[in-house]
Formats: sequence, C-alpha cells, structure tokens
Amino acid sequence: MSDENKSQSLKNAISNDNDDRLYAVNPNSFSMVPGSPFAYWVSDRIRQLFVDLPPFESEERLVKTGLATADDFRFVRVWWEVSWWKILDAKNAPNWSVDVEAFQEWCRQSTFKGKKWVPFTKGGEYSPYYADIHLLVNWEDGGKEIYEFNGIPYGGAGAPIRNPNYYYKPGLTWPLRATHFCPQVMQSGTIFSVRGYGAFAPIDVIKTYLAFWNAVQFDYLYKIMLGRFGFPEFIVGILLKMPYFEFEDGIKTKMKRASKKIFTNRLSIERVSLTSRFFISPAIIFSKSSSIMNSIEKWKINLNKILDDMVISQKAIDEIGDTIIKIDGINLFNSKPVVSEDAVKKLKDNDELVGDTLFWFFGVLTGLWNINLNEKELSESSIDPFAPLPVSSPAMLTGLDGLPAKSEDVPDDYPIDIIWSGILVDDPGHPDDIIHRVRQVLEVIWKDKAESIEREASEILKVKSLRHYFRKSGAKSFWMDHVKRYSKSRRKAPIYWLLQSKRKNYAVWLYYHRLDRDIYFKVLVNYVEPKIRETENKINDLRTKVNTSDSGERKKAEQEIDTEEDFLSEMRDFHDKLKRVADLELEPDLDDGVVLNIAPLYELVPWKEAKKYWDDMVKGKYEWSSISKQLRERGVVK
Repeated sequence: MSDENKSQSLKNAISNDNDDRLYAVNPNSFSMVPGSPFAYWVSDRIRQLFVDLPPFESEERLVKTGLATADDFRFVRVWWEVSWWKILDAKNAPNWSVDVEAFQEWCRQSTFKGKKWVPFTKGGEYSPYYADIHLLVNWEDGGKEIYEFNGIPYGGAGAPIRNPNYYYKPGLTWPLRATHFCPQVMQSGTIFSVRGYGAFAPIDVIKTYLAFWNAVQFDYLYKIMLGRFGFPEFIVGILLKMPYFEFEDGIKTKMKRASKKIFTNRLSIERVSLTSRFFISPAIIFSKSSSIMNSIEKWKINLNKILDDMVISQKAIDEIGDTIIKIDGINLFNSKPVVSEDAVKKLKDNDELVGDTLFWFFGVLTGLWNINLNEKELSESSIDPFAPLPVSSPAMLTGLDGLPAKSEDVPDDYPIDIIWSGILVDDPGHPDDIIHRVRQVLEVIWKDKAESIEREASEILKVKSLRHYFRKSGAKSFWMDHVKRYSKSRRKAPIYWLLQSKRKNYAVWLYYHRLDRDIYFKVLVNYVEPKIRETENKINDLRTKVNTSDSGERKKAEQEIDTEEDFLSEMRDFHDKLKRVADLELEPDLDDGVVLNIAPLYELVPWKEAKKYWDDMVKGKYEWSSISKQLRERGVVK
C-alpha cells in the first residue's frame, strides 16, 4: 500500500468487504501448492491445478543442476579465444535424435582425441527461446583436470560435478535470474552448469515445452510457486514440482510451429552478431545500399519486421496458454518481450552497427571472415534448434574441413590479399598500413563509392577520420569498442590487439589467432626496425639540408629534425619494450585465453587488464597456465 497512514488504511480495507485490496482466503488452501507459498491472490481453481496434475519431474521428465568448475577463470573460455581445432564438433557424431546415448558417448570419446573445449551453458541474460552459447568448458579426457582439481574420483559424480550422465543431451536451459521465466534451447553436445540448469524429456515434450514454458501463463504459475514476482530466482527445485500438462496433438503442433518460428527469427537477428555461432555478415553489409545510413535504415526496417513477427508468434503461444490455464488479470496484449529492450537498442545503434562493420573488415584482412558473403537466408526447414552447435560460423573463411582457412585453401582470384602474418601497422604509406588495407575492403564492397562511405563512417562515429578512430585508445575508439564487443560473461577476450607507442604516433595491430613464438620478432624485424632506419635516414637528409640551405629552408628543416628526433625516441622506446617481450621467447597458448597471452605486452597495450594479469603472474598466480609456467622457467615469476 502507498498510503501514508498504513495502519488506518489496513483497518479501512478489512472493514470494507468491497475493497479490491481485500482477499479472503482459507489458510488451508495454501497447502494445495507445493511448499505452501503465501500466494493469497491466487484463485482456488489455479491452486487445484497443482493437486490434479502430476509434477513435471516424473516418468522420463527430469530437471537437473549441472557442472560447477569451482574455478571458471581456469576452465572456462569464450568460443572465439581458443584454437578452433580443439572445439568439440559433433557434426560427424551419431544422430542425436536417433540414439542419444551413442551421441553422448561419441562426444565423450572426442574429448580424449583433442576436442577438449565443449559448449557450456551458464544461464546468462534474459533471452527466451534462444541464447547464443558463447562459453566453452575444458572437459579434456572427460573432465579429468576438473575432477582432479575438485578432489572427486575420476568419472564419478558429486558436488560440484553434478549429473555428468546428462551432459551432451539436448534439452532446455534458462537464466537463474530474470524478469520472466525464459527457457531456451540447449543444443545437443552441450554441458550445462549449476547456474544454467537443464530440463530433459523425450524430444517431442521438449519441443512442446519450449513454447509452453515461455507462455505468460506458465511464468505466472512459476512465480506463484516462488512466492514472489519482481526479479526472482527461477530455482530448479521449484520447476520440477510444477504441474505437467498433456496436450492434444493439434495444440502441440501449433505450439511447436510458433516456437520454431521464433527460434528461426532469433537466428535471423544473430546473423549480424560477430560473436554468434550463426553470424553471416554485419547488418550494414547484409543490407548494403548506396550509403551507410540507407543500409542502416534497410536493416532497421527488416529488424522491425522480424520483431513484429516474433510478437505475433508469442501472442499465439500465449493465446494457447490462455485456453489451458485461464488466469484472470493477464493481458494477452502485453506479452513478455521475446528480445530484451537493451538488446534491441544495441541492434539499432548506429555507432555499434558501423563499429561491427569495421571489426568485420579487420577479420576479412586477416583471413577470419570471408569477403564473399554467404547470403543464404535462414529458413525453418533448414534448422533443427537442438542440433549440435557449429564450430565455425557461416561468415568464416574456411577450408574443406569446415574450419578456418589456411593460405593454401584460398583461391588465387580471392579479391583481398590476406595478411596471413596477422600483423597490420598504423603507418601511412606502408603496404600493410591498416587504413590502406581497410580501404581495399571498402573498394571491393562499395567500389567507386568507397571514399564517400569512408567519410560517412567517420561522421557517424563522430571522429575526424577512420585513422583517428583506429589510433585512439580510449572511449569511442576501435580498440575499446572491440574490447567491449568481445567481452561476455566476465570473460574479456579481444582478438585484435593494439600495441601502441607512448605518444600514439605508431602502432601495430595483431590478430590473436595468428600468434606464434616468433610473431614479436617478425614485428621488430619487418616493421619497427625498418621504420627506425627510415626515420634515421630522414633525419640525416634533413641535417644535410640544414648545412646546404638558406636561412628560411634551414629553419624549417631544423624544426622537422626536432619532430623526427622526438618520433625516433618514441620508436626506440617502442622497440625496446617489444624486444623485452620477444626475448622471453614465449610460446603462445590459446588454451590460456586472451588475458594471459596479452599480459606480457602490458607496456604497449593500452588496456589495464594486461598489467593486472602480468602482475598476478609475476606474483605466482595461475601456475596452471602455460604462459605462467614459461615465465617461471625464465626466472620471471617470483
């Protein structure tokens, strides 16, 4: 009650039988609902459902908690920061829909054959029907290291390794906390966590309940059991006691059709997300027009149609729910959102859309993305929501094995000269200058309009030029925008690294998946040292000019010498800092993740995370990691 005098207001309500705030409830009726929640506002007809219907967890229907690694920093990664060749790829496994046990065993055996990183669901944010499973867990040799770390007999079960017999099975999962209960598809070949629960049943039941559990009426029933609305925790112990409804075949068909349509539409949105397994191309490229703003408007029109279509499908599910569970007071014209407001805002943000396009350009240049777009539209008939996740997204430049391409996989007539070293520089006039290379991509995509598109991109980003956007290192820069976009679930994993000189007059960009033992020597020998020699020669030429010119030219040359000598000092400082890292001769190990691999570069990377993890390793933390072990061997670790 919002009344200032609450005691008087309560007295008035009790004495007035017609006050709509007054509920007359037999206390014994609370026990009709498991746990006897104090849900005084619920009718006896709704309570009776819990008496008349069996609980969901019975017969072949189960709700389980899953794996807690006890050290996610050690055992969990985002899918784009490990070697693609080590990710479980179940496309060649026995058909999960025919023999799920054979499929599970194939997945388990694959972890003994180098496929150590397995898709891992941990709940995440509000996202009904579909949420991109962007995490992986180290389950090498059937989870041997995690068993040993937690002191559990290998192959057994018990906290924190719960229900391993259900790993890799298709099912439903959901975030622990959200405004609404929002179950999502959990694809086969996935391990579920203690905070990303799993619900399992025959696949026909699972497909039906993907829709029914997302109905607004079921959300209402769940919250009755929880005894609160607001922002509750959708705990597993409650869900398994929820009433189980049997549906007629016609109702099941309608619900499955509607949820499949929503799932397909969600993938249509995912096609423009660079970090999604289903990424096809940036929105601006996919909707390519004569200008960036025209492309953005085309994308927004298309997006609105997709969102409207999902609202219609969700309304159909809610209307079915209304015929099954008639709940007074639920407004079917106010169904829960299928895509969160924050997610829609990002999908329509001009800066984000342009930034994503530039991130894609970088990936095109380094051989991650295929500039020849895969424009095949997603269709319901081509999608099985519970099929194993792909290792490579459709946008990737791949070889015959479906994994990221090597140089020999790319045809001679490919329109871009890929930089297989993964090294670009901020150095106007250099063949590998990042802006020069970005312009090559622009020319392939927009041809004679490339120059105007470049200007328009700068205007939208509110920067003087694209070089300014790449050269900045703070807010609203390519680097920090990239860090933000490639950070998920507390994992910060940027794959395009900026190494920058002290005054930002020179920089090197590295592509994480091209790291090798010699990459820093390559940067020194092929880029930094030639630039130093070029600057030294320029200074010598200017000194000659000083000695041979008249006073006017001499003064100008002397000023240029001062500028070049400052730059030379800056370059030598950059050289020395990079050489310190190169001389460590560290073997990069992508299993360690981005933050530990980038840490030795803390003097050059404008990112406080690098220094933080460097300090931690020097103090002896992360002794399990390959990088830390190498530093200990070299006497760097205390």
